[in-house]
Amino acid sequence: MKKILTYIIFLCCAFLAGINNISALSFADPMPYQIELEDGDKIFYMYICDTNDGDNIHACMCLKSGLYYSTDPKENIYFIAPYINDDININHSHYFYESQLVFSSDGKYFAVFGVSPLGLPEETRGTIAIAFYSNGRQFKKYTQADLVEADGTSFSFSPVGWHYERDFDPTKNIISVTTIEDTVYKFDITTGDIIDTIHSNTNISNTENIKSANNKFVFIIISIILICLLIVIFCIMKKIKTRKINRRTN
Repeated sequence: MKKILTYIIFLCCAFLAGINNISALSFADPMPYQIELEDGDKIFYMYICDTNDGDNIHACMCLKSGLYYSTDPKENIYFIAPYINDDININHSHYFYESQLVFSSDGKYFAVFGVSPLGLPEETRGTIAIAFYSNGRQFKKYTQADLVEADGTSFSFSPVGWHYERDFDPTKNIISVTTIEDTVYKFDITTGDIIDTIHSNTNISNTENIKSANNKFVFIIISIILICLLIVIFCIMKKIKTRKINRRTN
């Protein structure tokens, strides 16, 4: 009986720990990579190096990261402009995961979805929804609050949790993004401007969606706990019944 009870408690704890780990989603370790652009003669290189801020060593993007002609040797077109942290007076380079980037055909412009927290101050982490760059320098950005009504804690499971679909038309340089509220934004990657916004007439508000999701989540957790309790009660009752039968037999 004790073994069964211990096993059930272990399962409950493991389940709750797993839920906690999901809510505290961490970023994958940064890795170097390269992206060959559609025009065929340019390659974007992401290089990694360690930056020491005096207290910690951070894996950041090296300053040589940027766009190159695919020649031998490589000829640089532009480098990514570093982020300046005034508090400690050193350069921190943005690291972008490959899945975050969308390039124009010529590579001059690119957009970054959900800018990585690596090298950014604590108060800005996870708040940038999309940022636009020209020749390696950021010229426009939108926060999650600019594009969705819900606060960041409502979709903190992912750095790009504010949207669930995106598409890029390289012939028109238009990025179409569908948010978690079913609003479609169309961005011009060369200007960063929102050229069109399409609101869904059929979707319920994001707040209602979040409340509904939270209610379902709570219901599932409570149901699992109740099931475990019922199993424990059943085992106890069965044990008691077995003991009574044994006493009568004796």
